Amino acid sequence: VGLSRKSTIHEIEPCVIRSGSEGGSCPRDGLPGMAFVDTLDGADNVGRATMMLSYTWGYALGDIIDALVNYCHHSGLDLRRTYVWMCCLCINQHRVQDAKHRGEVVAFDKFALEFSSRVKGIGHVLALLGTWRAPKYITRAWCIYELYMTMILDCKLDIILPPGQSQDFLQALVDGDHDLDTLWQVLESIDVCKASASVPKDKEEILRQVEAGPGFAALNQRVRKKLHAWFCEIGESEVRAYHRRASTCPRACESGCKAGI
Repeated sequence: VGLSRKSTIHEIEPCVIRSGSEGGSCPRDGLPGMAFVDTLDGADNVGRATMMLSYTWGYALGDIIDALVNYCHHSGLDLRRTYVWMCCLCINQHRVQDAKHRGEVVAFDKFALEFSSRVKGIGHVLALLGTWRAPKYITRAWCIYELYMTMILDCKLDIILPPGQSQDFLQALVDGDHDLDTLWQVLESIDVCKASASVPKDKEEILRQVEAGPGFAALNQRVRKKLHAWFCEIGESEVRAYHRRASTCPRACESGCKAGI
């Protein structure tokens, strides 16, 4: 079907996720078509989720896979026994499309309640930024909202990058890349009011809830502070690891000194 690791979730959803789950009946409502997760069987393939992925459907499939595999390796987790809840696989996309064809829209309050309940039930969210130079994640209203809800619900939150992006970030630290200054400026400009959403009504409802709750300034500041702290932490961690590696290689150490690390 012409798909690759660079294909986005938007691209694989109709011809892989939905097509691959249309052959049976949903175990929840008995109607034709099921969530993709319902097609899976065996402990190597499916189990009770211990983490939830916060991401956008515009991400490439390969980046999502690499980021999750990298997280598992660094956390000492068994790839075959680590289960991550993803909306594209765990929500019945046939019902989503049926509702769209009927012109129906799921009430935001209901969706938000289900999201909060799911986050609390799983208790651990992985927020995938995608890229560090210009993170799509912080331009999406739903992603900012999910990140904020995870924090106020006091659930565990880990921010992750694809391994290639992590390596690129380290290299930028070594080189003193000017894009680092751009990154801080981008983080400071996070504004849920300026973020986009695939469904305009969703953004309206998110803004309504934010305005009635913490307020725009408080939400934006909390999200900015969290992401800024994370980038500082990962930067310090990567530089320490660089120095450990450099200590075993004089040439690498000399290069690092010249770079001003």
